[in-house]
Amino acid sequence: MMSRGGHFTWSEDNILGGIRQDVSESISRYRNLQNVHVSILGALTKDKGIKALTAGVVASGDTVCGVDAQFNNGTQALYVFQDQGSATKAYKYNSGSWAVLQSGGSDVSFNGTVRPSALMFADKMHVFDGHTLRAVDHSGTVTTPGSSDINTSKFGVVYANRLMAFGNASFPSYFYPSDVRDSSVWNADYAIRITNTYGEEIKGAGVLGPFLIVGGRTFTRAYYLGTASPYDWDHDSISDQIGPINFQSFVVASRGTGNGLQNYGFFWSEEGPMMVVQSGNSMPSLVPLHEPIRNLVRGIDYQGLDGLAPEYFSNVEGVWVPEYNEVRFAVTGKGKTENSMLLCLNLDSAIAHSQGAEGAYPMWRIRNNYNLNSNVFPSTTLFSVQVNSSGVPNTSGQRRAFCGRDGLVYEMDAEVTSKDDGTLMPMYIYRDGYDGHRDGIRENTKSLRQLNLRATQEGNFTLKARCAGDGGVSTTEIDIARGLNLWTSDDTTGRWGDGGRWNSGEFVTQRAGVGVLGKKFELEIYDEGAIEAPIQINSWTLMGYAEDRR
Repeated sequence: MMSRGGHFTWSEDNILGGIRQDVSESISRYRNLQNVHVSILGALTKDKGIKALTAGVVASGDTVCGVDAQFNNGTQALYVFQDQGSATKAYKYNSGSWAVLQSGGSDVSFNGTVRPSALMFADKMHVFDGHTLRAVDHSGTVTTPGSSDINTSKFGVVYANRLMAFGNASFPSYFYPSDVRDSSVWNADYAIRITNTYGEEIKGAGVLGPFLIVGGRTFTRAYYLGTASPYDWDHDSISDQIGPINFQSFVVASRGTGNGLQNYGFFWSEEGPMMVVQSGNSMPSLVPLHEPIRNLVRGIDYQGLDGLAPEYFSNVEGVWVPEYNEVRFAVTGKGKTENSMLLCLNLDSAIAHSQGAEGAYPMWRIRNNYNLNSNVFPSTTLFSVQVNSSGVPNTSGQRRAFCGRDGLVYEMDAEVTSKDDGTLMPMYIYRDGYDGHRDGIRENTKSLRQLNLRATQEGNFTLKARCAGDGGVSTTEIDIARGLNLWTSDDTTGRWGDGGRWNSGEFVTQRAGVGVLGKKFELEIYDEGAIEAPIQINSWTLMGYAEDRR
């Protein structure tokens, strides 16, 4: 401890974290974390890029829905739905080419005024479009199993081996269960009305353990069947104020396997992102997740980070990405009218926060690319597909996130390089909050003299750092392009981002002179889109001298 000055160090060996807008500026935190992923090692790696599927353009119009159709006979296909104005059409992709869904030699057209929703049930892909429920089998045969009671429904989920239909145009506060494993049998007498909502429309739903979670803009409820009978429903209120803003944002993520599998619900509300937690047979509860990004959610620009556009929250899309242990939301930034970036939430951090773990908070980061045409990324829709290394649907492959816009479909986290559709993305890290309070020198003027950065990369690319004192403009720019240890992409000891070791775990410490004066310091690390190959940052140390207080 130093009260009269002397040498000091600010070491960050565990750089796990996310954006924080809810704590004192004297606390070490990230103001911004953009296009940077926090790996399971606690290291920062630049995001991998996205690439268009090899077939290129599907058709004219926005891609508004996608579904991974896996059938019991082992066949699999990606179906995407394209809004073409007066109608929406489905296109099938499974071997590098697209084919429009047809019945009897004619294109199958879906209602063009309602966005479709698709899911698998009873070995068929079911499509809701607010007009007619369609079922598609592995051969592409299209049937209409619905009835007048459920045809106008907008989306569905599978619960208790039944297909649940929601969003009926005439009865928006009702949901309808099908017969067990049979979508051709519906009974209006089995319809369930969400009570005390004054006819408010059901906006989203998901399944957590034994519960069917149902919600609208101002409510979230848990329903469950007491027996196998479709009449025997019970329910409890989770919230009478908050609920999902749309069904596209409702995401179910999981952790564990087998009997240890645990599901968690996530959705976007008018207040921002929420988490639904349920364990065993206990009643679900609602956990807010927006405090660390509260200014973003409120549409407030904060310390160089632009806010969102709350008036376009209805655009929000959600997807679960198990490969990166993230729930991702496509959101609309201020000044935009369509989704323009991704907010990515680390699942483990959300779980720890929901359990009240000391010091735990929801860790958010941003996925963006200001250099890329906004008509390409992020997207009008997010979904996941199990694919092989070539992006072709394959049940033995990795489940990846996909996005689409303007007739194009992209696979995320697919490029070895950090390029989005051929354009390099910028990486940006902004850490602040060192004021020496732990060393007893908070009020001392301090001279920051040296930055030590411990990292490794594949290739020699320009990485820069800036240090600033007392919130002033960062004037000291350090080019640390040379000297970082290299790893090779074919290293058998590990793979980029999976927690492996490179070059037998050897990392290099690169030193650079700083020369910044102040009481509190900030650190920026960035590449201005210059780094294409993988790079990993493991820790940093700021070193300097504290003057005597007078």
